[in-house]
Amino acid sequence: MPCHYKAMTKIKHTNPNHCDPPGAFREIISHPIFVESKAIEQATFKEHRFAFFYWYKWWKKLRKKYNIEKPPTLITIDYHRDLAGPNDLEKDELLEINEFNESELAMFCWARMNTQNDGHILSAAYLNIIGDIILLKQQKGFDRK
Repeated sequence: MPCHYKAMTKIKHTNPNHCDPPGAFREIISHPIFVESKAIEQATFKEHRFAFFYWYKWWKKLRKKYNIEKPPTLITIDYHRDLAGPNDLEKDELLEINEFNESELAMFCWARMNTQNDGHILSAAYLNIIGDIILLKQQKGFDRK
């Protein structure tokens, strides 16, 4: 089955290997342990599916730099579960993202991932970008008394 995403890539980014998704704020901050010698990238965004963009980007860098095979554990805190699994078409498209530059990956997250913002976690798990998932969620009927 052909990927429907590729037909949307007619608009080219001026710097395709450096891109942030719409509405994302990214900054470089001091590493919490190696303050003097290292830094880390931090990203904030409203649309949950853009977490996938950064997870993929960071996982790719970790694998290249440190040859890490075991994906990191995800700890997520949310009012909703955000655990919608990718359907067969989405799985086919997800298998093609290793060929994407950052601009195409941002466009993919925006245009092809679930717009309900609940498909990013299991899509990342499907690609082995994240490993174990720890979900902390508001319990239904919770009484604050």
